[in-house]
Amino acid sequence: MTPTVEKEGLVPVALEKWTTEPISFKSARAFVQVWHQMSNVNGLHVTQCYGLFRPSAVPEFPLLMCGAAMYGKPAMSSQGKKWCPQSPNQLLEMRRLCFWDECEDFAKIFFVNNTLSLLRYNTDTTVVIAYAEGEDGDVYRASNWKMVGTTAPGRILMVDGERYHDRTLRMDKPYAHKIQQRLKEGDTNVNLVNTPPKHIFLYRLRKVNKWDGVS
Repeated sequence: MTPTVEKEGLVPVALEKWTTEPISFKSARAFVQVWHQMSNVNGLHVTQCYGLFRPSAVPEFPLLMCGAAMYGKPAMSSQGKKWCPQSPNQLLEMRRLCFWDECEDFAKIFFVNNTLSLLRYNTDTTVVIAYAEGEDGDVYRASNWKMVGTTAPGRILMVDGERYHDRTLRMDKPYAHKIQQRLKEGDTNVNLVNTPPKHIFLYRLRKVNKWDGVS
């Protein structure tokens, strides 16, 4: 299946005609670069990618992708020990989640729930964690994730109008070195911006023998 990010051709359809399917990292990245506010995916350790598909009135594209999810290793290794102490390596993080602007809320919930089911049956993941700002967390609340707190205020790196994680300033990668040098030289198109705290959401995919902090 070859996803497309074309926006035309949407038609009213019954929900049972929508599908959630595994997709390649390349396809997920292309969608995220169009629809996610953090379009950069450099440095993400992504292990699972899924797409939300709906029928189209355009014959050339019988199925159109209107949502994407990227799951992978947590950005902070300490989170595994904190939220899944019995099996830290079985904590997975929602690294990117985004949809077309026209995507209905019920479809977003349908998609998130389906990705969790696929993770449960296709991986040994025990707990999934996600971070969300403000209303971005509504889909997690509606999908029965548990909000367990908030992060400390953070900051992001803006480079030529694109958002990057501030870890870029500590990474030993060619693209990161260029950004670090530009910031050091006072490039006005490279700036650190303070961000508000994010809500922390957890979802237990399967129970373990001992309490792991997720009810």
